[in-house]
Amino acid sequence: MATTSSASTRERLLTAGRELLVEIDVNILTSGLLVEHVAERAGLSTQTFYNIYPRRSESGVVGGKAAFLDELLSSLLPRRESDIQQRVQSELINRSAEASGDPRRIIRDVCRWDFERVRDSPETQLRFVVCAVAADHREAVARIQSHYNDIVHIANETNSGMLRAWSASLRQPFTLDRLAVVLSALVEGLVLRSRFDPDAVPSDLFGEAVVALLGSIIDIDQTHGHIDDVMAPLAEAAIKSYQLAHTVELPDDPEQAIIDSARLEFGQRGYFATERAQIAGRAGVDLETLRYLFPSNVDIVVAGLKPAYDALQKRIAVDTRLRRTPLSIIQRYGVRFAELIAENRSFFDAMALVISLQTAQAPVNATRIREELFFPGLVVDAFTEGQAHGVLNNGVAAIELASTYTNNIIFRCLSRRDESADSIISVIDLIFFQGLLSRPAASGPPHSLGSSPPG
Repeated sequence: MATTSSASTRERLLTAGRELLVEIDVNILTSGLLVEHVAERAGLSTQTFYNIYPRRSESGVVGGKAAFLDELLSSLLPRRESDIQQRVQSELINRSAEASGDPRRIIRDVCRWDFERVRDSPETQLRFVVCAVAADHREAVARIQSHYNDIVHIANETNSGMLRAWSASLRQPFTLDRLAVVLSALVEGLVLRSRFDPDAVPSDLFGEAVVALLGSIIDIDQTHGHIDDVMAPLAEAAIKSYQLAHTVELPDDPEQAIIDSARLEFGQRGYFATERAQIAGRAGVDLETLRYLFPSNVDIVVAGLKPAYDALQKRIAVDTRLRRTPLSIIQRYGVRFAELIAENRSFFDAMALVISLQTAQAPVNATRIREELFFPGLVVDAFTEGQAHGVLNNGVAAIELASTYTNNIIFRCLSRRDESADSIISVIDLIFFQGLLSRPAASGPPHSLGSSPPG
């Protein structure tokens, strides 16, 4: 019974502390959060406070007010994800019915409700307090991060449901997570501004901003477009006006400018979604110059990867002259190739798409890439020598082994973008050179990966 009473008293004190933090004024700078005020707000005596939080803890390290503040900050924000989620869903259902499905009205109505909820919530003030005076308190920060994670989860479920209902997707580079972060940051920023200048932030401003934002990033045709596309008419008009007012000269190295431009455009939009005009505009060249220097986008991909190909070819030639073992040459090629993919990801993405999708529809493009950038060909001789010395299985042609090894590296690098080159190659080499079947310990592998071939 005493334990229950003690727990209840502790919670009363913590609740009082939260309420006082919500109501803090300039006096907090001079006197701080006083024990007397906490006890008074909780309807308890100061002695009761120190009974719950003795001046020295059992370990003798920290106690009294310091212990209370630590526990207060560690439990500042309660977990209320299910409650908020239910309220959001209820509001969304009600507003959808009232708006007869019109997304503009739904967005405005739900955003007005959300702005007022965040503005009037004591938890918003508590987050501001932590930001101002306790940003170095790990537990408090962890609580707030957990709260934001909950908000992102709720927003993702809500937004994904709306996108499905509208048969729409998000333009790049926006994802559901990014959208949730922007919306939560926007509403809290407006709430903070309203604390100092309420007239500047009416309740409908958040909704108007979100309508404008979603109008730019929602792609109703699901074309996997980029947010730059929304600004294309304005950008084209602005560029034309600038060119009329200024004498525009070609870049000093227009070929490299086009390659650099394509690298960025392919990375942002994707290879097939990038238009030639977008590459030319970013590079600062006209379309005629682009067509003259690079008749097709495949020509740009080849030009962008050729220096990397030549550098890798040179490194393999040096390894061969140094008489490294075939397996050493192949493994060093694997690591270097994975590093090249990481450094030139947008072009390798494009190369993989062209080879995989245009082999049948546009074989000329795929053939051009294979002729100019035949990476497996760089290690065919090493595979052939490994087979000749009995180190590698000769049941499959060396060219097929080289192609399979190279293709595995490309696929794993492009699908696991956060992994390092060493991590990717360690897995591929383990499977490729040691196989999937386990061997009896007594027999062991015929040759160690690092050994020299038999003479």
